[in-house]
Amino acid sequence: MARFLAVVLVSTRKTVCAAPHRAIAPPRPAPDLRAIFAVLMTVSRVRRLLYLSIPVLALLLGITAALYSTSSPSGSSQPASSTPETASTAPSAHLEIDLPELDLEPLDPDPAWWLNSQAPGSIGVVWITREGADPSSLLKNDTQRQLYEDLRACFPEDASNEELFLGKTGCFDEKAIRAAASLPDPTNVFSAIRALNTARPDVFTVCHNASHKVGEIALRRVVKEYGMDKKIIAALLDRGANACMGGLMHGTLDAVGLLAESIDEFAPAVEACLLANPSNLGYCTDAIGHATWDAFADTTSAAEVCSFFKDSQSRRECGEGILMRIYQRKETTDTWYEGTVKDSKDLPRWNAEIIEICKSWPATPFPTAPEDPREWCWSGSTYLFLKPVFQVLESKGGQIQPVFDELADRFKQTLESCAKFPAPGDTLCMERLGPSVGHLAAFEEEYARKLCALYPDEALAASCTKQALQRIESAYAE
Repeated sequence: MARFLAVVLVSTRKTVCAAPHRAIAPPRPAPDLRAIFAVLMTVSRVRRLLYLSIPVLALLLGITAALYSTSSPSGSSQPASSTPETASTAPSAHLEIDLPELDLEPLDPDPAWWLNSQAPGSIGVVWITREGADPSSLLKNDTQRQLYEDLRACFPEDASNEELFLGKTGCFDEKAIRAAASLPDPTNVFSAIRALNTARPDVFTVCHNASHKVGEIALRRVVKEYGMDKKIIAALLDRGANACMGGLMHGTLDAVGLLAESIDEFAPAVEACLLANPSNLGYCTDAIGHATWDAFADTTSAAEVCSFFKDSQSRRECGEGILMRIYQRKETTDTWYEGTVKDSKDLPRWNAEIIEICKSWPATPFPTAPEDPREWCWSGSTYLFLKPVFQVLESKGGQIQPVFDELADRFKQTLESCAKFPAPGDTLCMERLGPSVGHLAAFEEEYARKLCALYPDEALAASCTKQALQRIESAYAE
């Protein structure tokens, strides 16, 4: 991940990709240490400026990834990386699951349900670099190669971030969605999109929404012929990998939420997550949470599906996915849509609503999960608590000094909201805030320490400081 100059905190959680291989250089004489220090300081300052330009929601999307990597009790599933899977990524021990040879009937032209994408989460461009890798190993046939060239043409090499997001996504959306609806094998689109992310990592978030719809269309078409087959769902998840910020995986599971009519019908999808590449499990658990809310709009039913996962970390990630969708699926005319809290007087109401949602969570353990299911809501609530806090930093373009007082006040209110959860929810919530502080402090150690000092408990404050400084150090690490 060190190849990228922008750090994205990824939600929606999800896979840590292995570091790219690097050629081994021959030994060189040791350079002057003062010169090294001067260069490192210059690079650090430049990077700091680049980091501060990251959009607020991009920061928020990765909160879960950062948090679970430090606070998970089980550590059995990996958090997500925002780094696109590339041809230079170290190979995984997981072998891609076979798919039947697909020859599906095309969809009717331009049905409203696939023309008007409802997929949440498109946040704009966050990559500073356009450094990519050779995608040829991902393209297996002429259909994939031609589609890759068509999609790549939607994103000129010299386009600005704003042009990539605002001016070129219509081209990508149109071509990718129409291909998914018309090609006999829609997984060819998956391959072309993954290849695009490999060559152009700067479009990783821009292509998220359309990829949601591509995944949804693919599974809808496959289900008509094969039903909810766990191996086929797993194969689609494998082929989607983490491309477009997990959009292909999320869209595939969106379709499960839109097609399933009972809790038990989610079992193949949960099993598919466990069959698919474990390095992408975090994207899967989060997406199941989204899909359960789409299916039932009921916390008890949605949480029961989350209980099907075999480890507590995955169940918590799934619970956070439920919370995210509760807010993301509101009408756009609602002032709370997508978590927009611009006025400080709105923050108490915002936090109070999140607390009420957790009160509605089932409190009795499910037969498949020994812990109190409310833990999934208490720990997952940090994502929503922090959204309006990050908005303060974004309001000044990532410059923390002019907004620190307001930011600190909101962070203190967040801590107070965590404290309103019954034990152990209060501690779970506060502990999960810690890893985010480094980013919330705009990667400034001084301000990270000041924010952690707001904790009401010395032990929690010390833990927050340690986690925040680790995040800052890893952000600048080579």
